[in-house]
Amino acid sequence: MEAAAPLEIVQIDHTKVDVTVVDPVTRLPIGRPTLTLAIDVNTRIVMGFYLSLEAPSLTAVALCLTHAVMDKTAWLASRGIAADWPAHGIPRTIHVDNGAEFHARAFERACGEHRIDLTYRPPGTLRWLVGRDRSGLTVKYDPRDLSCVFVAAGQGYLEARPADRTRPAIALWEHRAAVRTLREQGRRAVDEGLIFSTILAQRALIDEATRTTKAMRRDAARRAHLASTKMIDVTAEAGPLGDDEPLQLPYFVVEEWDD
Repeated sequence: MEAAAPLEIVQIDHTKVDVTVVDPVTRLPIGRPTLTLAIDVNTRIVMGFYLSLEAPSLTAVALCLTHAVMDKTAWLASRGIAADWPAHGIPRTIHVDNGAEFHARAFERACGEHRIDLTYRPPGTLRWLVGRDRSGLTVKYDPRDLSCVFVAAGQGYLEARPADRTRPAIALWEHRAAVRTLREQGRRAVDEGLIFSTILAQRALIDEATRTTKAMRRDAARRAHLASTKMIDVTAEAGPLGDDEPLQLPYFVVEEWDD
């Protein structure tokens, strides 16, 4: 998708953030936030966003679009952010997928009132981000899977895949995180092999942390009954000598735990 000028086409879409929010006290996972983004196709600038733990909805779209059209000077100042964000204004066209929230009458009516053309991505097609690499080529890719990208060639696109087809599929955020980690380690030259080995190492750490967290939660559940349970008093009451009747101990339900 191409746009000749800023605000000609703005894409709005939702995505799950690759972060898990946890309870500040128990550290139990609450969930992954949903990020609703409005991106100007011509400049690739983020016009506005909305972040929430709720599922995609018309409310999220409305708040994201409101953030996109507003001047952000006061918004930045209220948060103590010393930066410029000049992107704002009403787009001529909004491009969205076929989610129910984008087909809501309220959304369609609001676009009509502000003379915004509303276009939908054909059903069954992937969510694409569009950009240009340093050589000036137009590249399309799915940010969730970089194992296949499409490069503009003439009136169409050519499919481009990595030379080593044994490499695992990776997401854009994993690639960026790996490069950032390698740079922080002082590596100037970063090649494909280092990136993939770093990503696999990061995945292993996450998997191990997940297993450890589950084990800690399981052990905590096993010990939960101990906090309010008193010690069993098995001291025999004083009685006449020769009184050797068996003690009557309380009965407890046995729980079986499988590792």
